[in-house]
Amino acid sequence: MNIYKITLFASLLFISMGAQAANCKHTYNKFKCIEVVSIYDGDSIRVNIDKLHPLFGEDVPVRISNVDTAERYGRAPCEREMANLARNFIHHRISLAKNRKQIELRNPIRDKYFRINAELWVNGFSIGRALIKEGLAVAYFGGTKPSVNWCELKER
Repeated sequence: MNIYKITLFASLLFISMGAQAANCKHTYNKFKCIEVVSIYDGDSIRVNIDKLHPLFGEDVPVRISNVDTAERYGRAPCEREMANLARNFIHHRISLAKNRKQIELRNPIRDKYFRINAELWVNGFSIGRALIKEGLAVAYFGGTKPSVNWCELKER
C-alpha cells in the first residue's frame, strides 16, 4: 500500500471519529450516545453514558420521567404482565436503534434516590409518550403516584 492510500485512510478514520465525537457531545439538558445495559420495567432502566467517568457513567440507574408503569412484582398477575409488556416494548424500541447515537436521555435531573430522572428518546421518539399511547403507562409528574388498576388498563 503506498503512502497516499495510507494517508487517505488515516484521514478518513480521524474525520469519522471526530464526526462521531461531535454527534455524541453531551449538553446541559441532554446525554447522547447512551447504551442501555438493562431494562427493569417500563419506567426503570440502567445505562452507560459515553464519555463520563465510570463512577458516574457506568451502570447508572435511570427513572424514565413523566410516566408510571406497572410493577414487575405487583400483587395481581395482570399487573406483572403489564410490567413485562412495557419492558418488552422498551426492549423492542431500543433494538430498532442502529447504534448508540440514536439513544438519548433528555432533561436529566437527580431524584431523591440518586437515580437520573430523564426522558428516554430512541430514534427521535419519546419512549414515555409511546408507552402512554400504547396503554402501557400513565402520565406521572411527581408527588403521590396515581392509583391505577392495571388489570382494567390491560383490558382496553
